[in-house]
Amino acid sequence: MHATDVTNASRTLLFDIHRNRWDDELLDMLDVPAQVLPQIFASSADYGYTAPDLFGALILIGGIAAINKLHCLGRRVMRLAW
Repeated sequence: MHATDVTNASRTLLFDIHRNRWDDELLDMLDVPAQVLPQIFASSADYGYTAPDLFGALILIGGIAAINKLHCLGRRVMRLAW
């Protein structure tokens, strides 16, 4: 599956936040084929399942996040110093 959520899509500047889809005019202008871009879903969408041979069962991938704080939480980083 080639998918992303609306927040990540908007960071490309190719996403039309008002129509909630890739911006056809920008894609044409920059000669970017729409088929190379991921499908866009809500951050909380069900994205699919893991392969059963990876974990011994199907596990739902129910949402994505690309926020640095969540990445750190997943890595068990409890304190950040900038």
